[in-house]
Amino acid sequence: MIPIQDHTPNGVASMYFGGVIYRCAVILQEGMNNEALQNEILNGYRRDWYYTNPINLKIMAAQAKQFGMYFIVNNCTHWFDPDISPDLFGRASGAIADHLIQLGYNKDAAAIALFNEPGKPQYCGHGVEGAKKYVLYCQASHKYVQGGFPLILVNDEYHNIDEKYIFDNTKNIPDRIFGVHHLSSLGNPPNWQNIVYAKTQANEWKVPIICTEGGPWFNDYQSPEGHAINAELLKRSDELDYDGRAIDFVDNNKTGKTSKYPKLGYRVWKDDYSEIISSKNWDKFENELKKYNKEEQPMPEERLIKKTRPPMAGPDVKTLEDKLREIGFDTAEDSTYTDNDYRGVKVFQEIAGIVIDGVVGPQTLGKLNEYNAGNFMPEVFQNIYSSRQYSIELLDYFLENYAIASLKNHGQYFNQAEVETGIPAEWLLGKAWQESGERNASGKFLLGNSYYGRVWKNLFGYGITDSGPMPEYKFETYREGILIVAREIKNLFLDPDNWRYHGDNIFGIEVKYSTACYNAIRKAQYYRQILQILDAGILHPMPKFIEQLLPVLDKYYKRID
Repeated sequence: MIPIQDHTPNGVASMYFGGVIYRCAVILQEGMNNEALQNEILNGYRRDWYYTNPINLKIMAAQAKQFGMYFIVNNCTHWFDPDISPDLFGRASGAIADHLIQLGYNKDAAAIALFNEPGKPQYCGHGVEGAKKYVLYCQASHKYVQGGFPLILVNDEYHNIDEKYIFDNTKNIPDRIFGVHHLSSLGNPPNWQNIVYAKTQANEWKVPIICTEGGPWFNDYQSPEGHAINAELLKRSDELDYDGRAIDFVDNNKTGKTSKYPKLGYRVWKDDYSEIISSKNWDKFENELKKYNKEEQPMPEERLIKKTRPPMAGPDVKTLEDKLREIGFDTAEDSTYTDNDYRGVKVFQEIAGIVIDGVVGPQTLGKLNEYNAGNFMPEVFQNIYSSRQYSIELLDYFLENYAIASLKNHGQYFNQAEVETGIPAEWLLGKAWQESGERNASGKFLLGNSYYGRVWKNLFGYGITDSGPMPEYKFETYREGILIVAREIKNLFLDPDNWRYHGDNIFGIEVKYSTACYNAIRKAQYYRQILQILDAGILHPMPKFIEQLLPVLDKYYKRID
């Protein structure tokens, strides 16, 4: 995955890159209420000279979503108030997390970076003292984000701030990532040893590492030397197995400022965001990148399909995508082996019981050809209204054994949702288990144990709201959440007159609204597991009359003639 540091709203991360970074630098005020804070974070426009056009979180999130890119939001609210309190900064991080969820992102598709270059004296400062101050911002952000997204720490240049102190004192923060700036820190000429040093530190702290800002800050972006340094940075960080690499895209030539930091070519949107236009400088940069792709590719019919930069493309990839879609993966139909396709292939390999590497060769192709819509995961395409009509007692039996304690005796509400909407309680349970299930301290995987499940009473995540059709995401009670989500699923995705309708099945509900192409498959897996548990359940309604007993016996037991 290669994030692109995108400093212009017109810039587009091409298929060379798997992610985009947006610097959320808006003006906040101490004491502002949550509504004002949330609105400013989402709709507030960047107010600095980097951007030549208005830009905000909503616009950048839409671009990243359209291209299926990993989305990093850098909380830079300190830029206009270096003395911002840790609590306000933490609330801003929490607001960013809330918006990411509402915009259809989860912790596998987005991250939040904390501060930009905190080691500068006007922000937190150098050494241990700077690190002590910075840790307060990290802990405040953790308090409000609550593990909902990975937090990228440091994002500094020259390693001025005491990074060891920061990571020694943030061990309570899950999913920490070490963010480094290999841009100005490389110097002129570039000191490539800094790339090795930062990776060594990340290994010591046992955290992933992302280069959150990279490129030839001291070289003309439009020059061959500048392009070569960008390409070399990607190559070296890739060889060291960085989890993410960034190239810094600056376009401030229209501002009247000096050209000290001239622009690197990139593909751009038209002003109305309707079309992408290439540029000569971008083409030069791509040609420079290709010099580092020495491996000669065999003919499409012979080659292994695998993750590369740029991504592989061709008719063989189109055939792969078509086959994946046939069996229930919501892959794109663009003949390009993107990160999303790669993740889908790994899920297929996992289910098929073969090597999980995302590489499509003879073994994977052979397995794919063994399957069709009817024998891989048929639940994906099963009519959603096919109910087993499980009893409330049996639903409660499941919740007592496979859900958090707060959901005890809530089977009646899943049953009520089924009666009101026709959507089977067992499918709602399967969706809830997949979306809000997490392991507890004892290692047991429990429905409702996610942060959103426990705190927001939201058992269903955001698989049905990726494009924002459903505004509700926090509920007062579990009953309210279960009933509202069931009604919205029916209204939004199971109504043939609604433009979102794609069929009365799991694939139809998930298509075009899932963060990942395998979400329908995953939901079908959980749905299948629910059926197995409920069918094996020991609680059956006790018949009052002997004539009612025989159908029950026929349903659950094998008759011996």
